[in-house]
Amino acid sequence: MIKAGDTLTIDGTMLSISGMITFEKGDKVIVEEAFYTEGYWSRLCPDIYIKSKLSHVKLVGQYGHWLPTAFVETKNIK
Repeated sequence: MIKAGDTLTIDGTMLSISGMITFEKGDKVIVEEAFYTEGYWSRLCPDIYIKSKLSHVKLVGQYGHWLPTAFVETKNIK
């Protein structure tokens, strides 16, 4: 489970809309806040509970929210 203060590794080069390099592969970033979807009971089969999962991350000193696929540690979280 990712939480505020954790350090994550960038999985690939990130460019801003203007074309400037924001991050390069391997850069370390610090999580300011992690956002999770709520868990819920399945509508198709009411005895199955779908666990909450990481939806996006806010980084210290950066604008916007970042998807889990942007980081090595969270890329394959189910």
